Amino acid sequence: MHRNITKSKFFYTILGIHALCGILGLTILCSVPETDQIRWNIGYIIGYLFVLSLIFSFFIRIPDKVPKGVKYGIRIYRNIYLLSIIMSLLVPKGLFMLLVIFIDCSSNSEKIAEDKQYIIRHYVTASLFDDYNEKRVYKKQGIIEKYIGSFDGGDVTPHKRYEIYSFQVDESKNVFIGHCHSLLNAKDSIMSFPIVKSNN
Repeated sequence: MHRNITKSKFFYTILGIHALCGILGLTILCSVPETDQIRWNIGYIIGYLFVLSLIFSFFIRIPDKVPKGVKYGIRIYRNIYLLSIIMSLLVPKGLFMLLVIFIDCSSNSEKIAEDKQYIIRHYVTASLFDDYNEKRVYKKQGIIEKYIGSFDGGDVTPHKRYEIYSFQVDESKNVFIGHCHSLLNAKDSIMSFPIVKSNN
């Protein structure tokens, strides 16, 4: 009996995490502009917990005490997600697109420079083979990273030719000035890029 109680608690814990992450994720999607981000990768953590808790729920038996209507609802909910994944795999290039989405979601938050006011992140396009080397400038506003604009710094990290060790952002002139260290000849240089708004 103690074992059944433990399993029930685990099930309700997983279900609670999934529901909470779903509510938080929906709140973020509705309240935070698409180009902005939640700081400290909180948005990605919520998304991963939402998916992982759903996967875990497939391996946990629904407790007998749960009303039949709720049981059927949970099973239908899980099967909808499972069916959507299976259908994606059956569609031509479905697996490829799932891989692209995973890489896109896991790479877009890569931070390459930061100071007290701004964060520079590398943005990955929706393709495995096309990389426009877009660097996005975000301004810290509480728990939000407010999107300021982008610059095309193809030689800057993560492409391992130049590494930013300090920078300035002039929002009035829409200019990024980076003090960079060359990883090829070990020389320091100052690089300047115009900041433009991305359509993505």
